[in-house]
Amino acid sequence: MQHKKDGKLSQLIEKYIQKETNASENKIVEDYFDSFSSLPNVLENMSPEERAIIKRRMQEKLHRRLSGKPIRLYPTVKNFRKIAAAAAVLLASLAVTVYHYQPFSTSKKNQVLTLKSGEQREVILPDGTKVRLNASSKLIYPNSFDDASRREITLIGEAFFDVVKKSDKPFLIHTPRMEIQVLGTAFNVRDYKEDKIAETSLIEGKVAVWKTGQAADRFLLKPKEKFVVTEKLPVNNNQMASKHPVKQLNATVEPVTISKGDGTTLETEWLLKRMTIEEESLSQIAQRLERMYGIKIVISNPEVAKQHYSATFENEHLDNVIGALQVVKPFRYKKDDQGNIEIY
Repeated sequence: MQHKKDGKLSQLIEKYIQKETNASENKIVEDYFDSFSSLPNVLENMSPEERAIIKRRMQEKLHRRLSGKPIRLYPTVKNFRKIAAAAAVLLASLAVTVYHYQPFSTSKKNQVLTLKSGEQREVILPDGTKVRLNASSKLIYPNSFDDASRREITLIGEAFFDVVKKSDKPFLIHTPRMEIQVLGTAFNVRDYKEDKIAETSLIEGKVAVWKTGQAADRFLLKPKEKFVVTEKLPVNNNQMASKHPVKQLNATVEPVTISKGDGTTLETEWLLKRMTIEEESLSQIAQRLERMYGIKIVISNPEVAKQHYSATFENEHLDNVIGALQVVKPFRYKKDDQGNIEIY
């Protein structure tokens, strides 16, 4: 039943990062984090067996604390500081696994803005930077940039940025798969966890961008260029045979797509409540419609889900969008009382 313990621990860490924990839960996490803040990382000197034992003991101890059961006090041992440090570092590594793209811990000094599907919001950051946040997105930013050497924020989802230029204080954006260093500019960032593609599209100015954790391989974008990260399965036969093959992230620089109609960029058309579909499957379209209209779409017919469409919609009612798609390649659908749709 170890996986249940892991799940509960992971949920607590994620709640803590998102500022959703209560006082007692905060103390559980903070006590363990504080225990290794000034101690060396000793993992490299330990065997895999020792690491596994410490990780298991630590998870069991946290599980007992979370469930309200009494904690057994173990006798002090000679190497307690070494073991405690390694255990705490292992907790930190587990937190990275659960929420690996979080660049700084969420505390009372940070604001967390989470939008539901169908929502959009404009936010003015403490430095005056304007952020237009798209549906189903999360933005994490500090209450002030005054005490930091650089302005750092986290984005999960999609947003358009108009960054205030401050040459003495760089602006850095962290997403699940990208990191963007801004030099005073306007650009669009899209990185939803469920999407296979993440993009940074430069409209004007300059940005340096790289895959998360690979700052040495950075790209300097020019206006009307975009940095694209694509998830692909490995070609190694042994990994392909695995039940859980490790995904690879391929990065390229491509031109921004310009609309033939009015010359706007397709990457930022969501700001106009416009959606352009170019040879996309109905399952891909459904995912975009869910975000835009704040409803749930289920496609019960696999063959219908594979049907491809091309179209452009701007400020259209959802029923008109579904109806237009239905005319191009027929399918049937029904709505429930909440407006959710089943396509079959």
